[in-house]
Amino acid sequence: MSSIKELKDKLKNAQEECEKYTNLYWGLFHKTKSGCDHYKDIIHKKDLRIMELERKLSIYEVKEYNGRISFVSQDNIYGSLECPEFENKITFHKNNCRNFILKKTKMIEKNVSFNLDFTHGKFQAINVKLEENNTNQNYLDMVDDFMESPEIFDNIQYSVEEKKENYKINPLFENCDIWYMNGYNKNNMDEHLKIWDHLIDNGFVYTWGGYDGTKIINVNHQLPNKLKNNDKIAWYFPGRGYVSILEVIDTPRLPTDDEIKITLHGGPGWSTLEEVKESFTKYSWTMIVIPIKVLAKVDKDKCINKCDIEWDEKYEWSYGYRGSSAIKPTKNEKWVDQVSMIYDKMLK
Repeated sequence: MSSIKELKDKLKNAQEECEKYTNLYWGLFHKTKSGCDHYKDIIHKKDLRIMELERKLSIYEVKEYNGRISFVSQDNIYGSLECPEFENKITFHKNNCRNFILKKTKMIEKNVSFNLDFTHGKFQAINVKLEENNTNQNYLDMVDDFMESPEIFDNIQYSVEEKKENYKINPLFENCDIWYMNGYNKNNMDEHLKIWDHLIDNGFVYTWGGYDGTKIINVNHQLPNKLKNNDKIAWYFPGRGYVSILEVIDTPRLPTDDEIKITLHGGPGWSTLEEVKESFTKYSWTMIVIPIKVLAKVDKDKCINKCDIEWDEKYEWSYGYRGSSAIKPTKNEKWVDQVSMIYDKMLK
């Protein structure tokens, strides 16, 4: 495998190429709506290349992923897991299970964390750890595990399950809509992270939409009607976690010149106000500014994930959605609880 510097250089080049063809695609689409399938195919190939390089780089950086065990072989030798950041299932060997014994009868649907390795020409999960410490395991199961593999007990902490009181949602999250939004596109992650604190210090965040020279069209054109005063936003950094809980204080709108200047260097090749405005016209897109008040936040390198709070595994944990719009995770009946608990954790 290439060195970490080579991988970073290749990743940067791939991201720049992808951004170039994405801009060409949207510029042609908004003007003619035809003849742009060629660019779409190129973008897809570039995206796949970026994902491959990001995953190889994550091996060097020992990045931790979260997933769910979906299959265990009949002989309990190997398994596979699903992770929202991977389009295919990731396999793992029982020797890479760190705090549990791989058993088909017990481990299906269990949530785990893992690192990535590249062996035998494919990505595989290593250092696979249960996100829960087997608190419900009875003594007979413990004896059975010990007889089968006594060395595993060096890494397992068995404890008696304690009944927890029902969680009470913070009143701050009552009588309002609560949205999920992504903080950046992975293709320009580093640039956006550099300006993140500057954005919220100036009382706004932004996403993007189509633009006809005077108003927002197509993508996200409904955002100004969707987000209302007092609505809350759980702001998520893809691949990192939740970084802030925000309150909407005014209607989303087109950016002022001063707001555009604050975002300079937060996108590919932007260094002047004129270059950004030229990009709006050339590629038929615009920033959409969302005026906000910060209710709670954490450092961008210490984002909040499920493992950071006491989350009931019976319920879905919402994260990692794609796209630039405001989303309500309708399948998660505990979404409001989740955001409230994230808020509580951030305040601590």
